Order: sequence, then structure tokens, then C-alpha cells
Amino acid sequence: MDAFAGMSTFVAVVEGGSLSAAARQLGQTPSAVSKQIARLEDRLDVRLLTRTTRRLALTDEGRAYYDRCRQILADVDEAEQAIARTRETPRGLLRVSAPTVFGRVYVAPLLHRFLERYPEIELDMQLSERVVDIVEDNVDLAIRIAVLRESSLIARRIAPSRRVIAAAPSYWARAGLPRRPRDLSDHACLIQGLGGGAETWHLLGADGRDHAVPVTGPIRCNNMELLLEAALDGAGVINAMSWVAGAALRDGRLVEALPDFAPPAPAVSLVWPPGRHLSPKVRVFVDFLVEAFAPPPWDDRPAPVRSAV
Repeated sequence: MDAFAGMSTFVAVVEGGSLSAAARQLGQTPSAVSKQIARLEDRLDVRLLTRTTRRLALTDEGRAYYDRCRQILADVDEAEQAIARTRETPRGLLRVSAPTVFGRVYVAPLLHRFLERYPEIELDMQLSERVVDIVEDNVDLAIRIAVLRESSLIARRIAPSRRVIAAAPSYWARAGLPRRPRDLSDHACLIQGLGGGAETWHLLGADGRDHAVPVTGPIRCNNMELLLEAALDGAGVINAMSWVAGAALRDGRLVEALPDFAPPAPAVSLVWPPGRHLSPKVRVFVDFLVEAFAPPPWDDRPAPVRSAV
């Protein structure tokens, strides 16, 4: 404790610019502060400050020691605050952003259980395909299923995912299973997005080679749920995340093709603004989702149909 007291006094003197300013901050006399600095220098066997009648200046050793003291004292303060936060009750408004389909299918069924566990939290759920600006839009936490670009946001991966090329058994019976990625150019593909013309689907070979396949089809839409319904009706082939098509794959309403060339897919991640500490309401929601998605609910799937190369 004497070492920490000496560090605190030294930092107060440096930042206050004088012994008297440090004394006022610490509630001590200037002579008591001067004695603590002298004892600290004696213990370290080095001069930390040069004193004149008008000012104090750091020696080279003093500047190095000051930088280390600031970091050590900040770490101690952070540790004490972290312990104090464990005693806080999570409460208040929690603003969460999530992709529309993922939020409706996988997050919504969890919310009642979360609120039963933390009754003093109020949720503001924002479902959108738009990638929100967390800081600008005043969001506490966002669920992202995308390649995370370099940014100052903090990210935590909570579940893997994958993409599947799939269609209804009736469609495959009619059109035949593709044997190679390029065969998809001859199929009726259901395209996610807006605009016209051909779309390029990227599939990944076991050797890491990217197969860029131009595809066209009878339906284009910015909503994957509509495309899923169309695929279940036998209208064509979808390129969908496994969490979208998982239930239909498990019960056989969709059959996967080209599993050896599964398209690249990002993981499901949580992102939140940077800062030293997570507020209790955000921390418990992060922990809750990590627990809920271990293992991911869409991992339970039948062995895929293997295609010839």
C-alpha cells in the first residue's frame, strides 16, 4: 500500500504542477507531500523531480516512472471498478440491432427468457437489413452476420455459419443435381438483391480456389424469406445461409447440392462500441447470447448429398 500511495502522490504532483496543488487534491499539507516524494526517491535511489523556487520538472527517470505509474494506477482502478460492477443489477433500456430474418427466427424466441432473468432491463429491438452505425444510431449492441471490416468496434464471435446451395427435391428431380459449380449457370437460381441482369455466385473449392459462377433465374428479391418459400415450392435454387435453410434441410424439404464447394460464409458476431468497460445490461445480454448459441441451433442437419467432381 505504501508503494501505491507513493505512486499516487507522485502522479498528483506531476499532474498538478506543484507540491501545493497536489496537497490540495490529496487533502494533505505541502510538507507531507514533499516528504512522501523524498521517501519515494530514496527507496528508488533515483531523482524523479528537479525543484526550483518557481517550478518542478521531471527528470528522464521521472518521466519514465510517471508513465508506468499512470498505467499501473489506471489498471488498479479498472480492476476495482470491474469488481464493483459485478454487484450492480443490470437495468435500463438496452438497444439491440439485428438482421431481420435472424432476429425474428433466432433472437425473438429467446427474449422472454432473457427478460425473466433480468426483469429490470427494457429491450429496444431494431430489426433491419441495414448495417447500422452503432455510435451514430445510439445502439448498445448489434448482431452482425458479415465480414467485419477493420474498425474501432469491439467484436465477439458467437456462432459459426455456412452457406448452402439447395432446392426442393421436386426441383432437383426435374432439373437434375449440378455436378460442378459451373452447372449452376443452367439452373433457375433465386437471387437475393435488387436490380436486373446476371448475378455472380462465388463457390469455394476444397483447394481454396474461387469459382465465380454467373447465374440467372425467375425471381429476384431483397428478402430471403420470400426466396426460401419459392425454393420450397420448387421454383429454383437458393444460395442461403444455413440458419435460413436449416429447418428445411433437416426435414428434407430442401436438399443441398455441391457441398464440396460451399460458398464462403461469415460467422455470427456481436459488436459494440469501444470502451474500457461493458455496462452490466450489455454484458449480461452478450453472455446470454453466447450461452444460447452454444451450440448453434442450425447445426443439426443431415449429411449432405455428395456430388461428383
